[in-house]
Amino acid sequence: MQSGATLTRRSYQRRFDFISSPIRSLLICERRFVKLPRDVSGDQIVKALQRLGFDFVRQRGSHARLVRGDRHITVPAHSAVAPGTLRNILRQAGIDLDEFLTALR
Repeated sequence: MQSGATLTRRSYQRRFDFISSPIRSLLICERRFVKLPRDVSGDQIVKALQRLGFDFVRQRGSHARLVRGDRHITVPAHSAVAPGTLRNILRQAGIDLDEFLTALR
C-alpha cells in the first residue's frame, strides 16, 4: 500500500517537471498575492465599467447588462460582489486590475 502512494506522488511530480523551478514558484506567487477588492458593490462595478467605455443596456432583476463593441457583460447588482465573480467580470471585459481600480476611484 505504501509503494502505491509513492508511485502516485512520483507521477504527480513528473507532471510538473517540464516547468523549471523559478518559473513554477513565480506562477504560484502570482496566484497567491493578487488581491481583489472584497467590498465592491455591483453598482460601483457598473459605474467603473461605464467610465471605461461600456454602455448600460438594461437591468433585469438583480443583474445589469453592459456592452462595449462585441463584449457583453452581466454584473450582479448585489451589495458585495465575491472576488471570484469580480475576477470573471474583469476577464470577460478584457480589463486588467489596475485599469479597474483607477476607474473605481
